[in-house]
Amino acid sequence: MSIAGKILRIDLTDRRIEKEPTSSYVNDYIGGVGIATKLIWDEVPPGADGTDPENLLTINAGPLTGTLLGNKANIMVKSPIFTNKTLSMAGFGGQFPSEMKFAGYDNIAVAGRADEPVYIYIDNDRVEISDARHLWGQDTVKT
Repeated sequence: MSIAGKILRIDLTDRRIEKEPTSSYVNDYIGGVGIATKLIWDEVPPGADGTDPENLLTINAGPLTGTLLGNKANIMVKSPIFTNKTLSMAGFGGQFPSEMKFAGYDNIAVAGRADEPVYIYIDNDRVEISDARHLWGQDTVKT
């Protein structure tokens, strides 16, 4: 099993970046999905809508991600689509899940709402919230 060791927390409203040890979760919650469910349960108010800044978007890698046995992650959020305010989750593969683990993160939790377009730059311990106005309106190829 592979535990990277940190949860990266990003607050877009306050432009605050914090890192928290994963170790306080791993004995009680299994993998990225378990930790993400706990984070959303504890931190998102019950009445919050899926598009509210109080919602939490999490990117989660399991204990096998970054090993020869796995390279998957998922995104979990309180759904902006369903009116019963359920959790929605989508899985994905590619290079990102392993790179997230190699950078030291088991989970990334993004909260808040930026006043202007931004992107999140992650290079191991260096994490920045950067201005993305120059990218706004561009297609995916140019971006």
